[in-house]
Amino acid sequence: QSSQRRRNCFFRQKHCRVFPYASLSSSGLSCLKYCLSKYVESNLSLCYTIQKASMEALMKREKSCGGIVFTRKEGRLLYLLIQSRQGVFGFPKGHMERGETERETALREIREETGLSVNLLNGFRETDLYVMHRKGNQSAVKLVVYFLGEFHGQEPQPQESEVSEIVLLPFAEALERLSFDSAKELLKLAEARLSQKSICGDSGKQPRPDSTDSTDSEETKT
Repeated sequence: QSSQRRRNCFFRQKHCRVFPYASLSSSGLSCLKYCLSKYVESNLSLCYTIQKASMEALMKREKSCGGIVFTRKEGRLLYLLIQSRQGVFGFPKGHMERGETERETALREIREETGLSVNLLNGFRETDLYVMHRKGNQSAVKLVVYFLGEFHGQEPQPQESEVSEIVLLPFAEALERLSFDSAKELLKLAEARLSQKSICGDSGKQPRPDSTDSTDSEETKT
């Protein structure tokens, strides 16, 4: 097989043809992305068999954790966005270190990049999966796990080496400012989650913030 063909990702199902990645429909790509996220996250066998050539492309995997951070000022819900040195607006995140849980990584990275100590809310854990293309054919599949974090009475301080600007924006403005569609979808999920929290709060049943030592059925250590 040519090197180009080896780089293509194929899935095979019993009694079905093998379809190249580029020929999949939008719904097929969504299914593929979901299956890949589960593979990268847990290394469990997929319901499809990935060809050996495709496995080589999946061997290099990276995992980061971060948070969608918010606060409330004068009754307004504000989301924190950071701008990288490359001009990209997104959420604070970073690589997991050996021995850390996902939440520990998220709390550390948020603190390092923004100077904030946040409380992570229960019941929110979302993932973003994408391919990072680097020079020298060193592409990697990257999984980023996001939690929802709240802070009070603190002023964000950008990490000078990595962050050029920190902004606090209401939902609509934050949605427009984010650079990537996947980040926009994550923000929508956070907004929906916080809308549920407000309803629960009105009835006196607010979710309990997580502590650093709390566990989750899908949380892992490196």
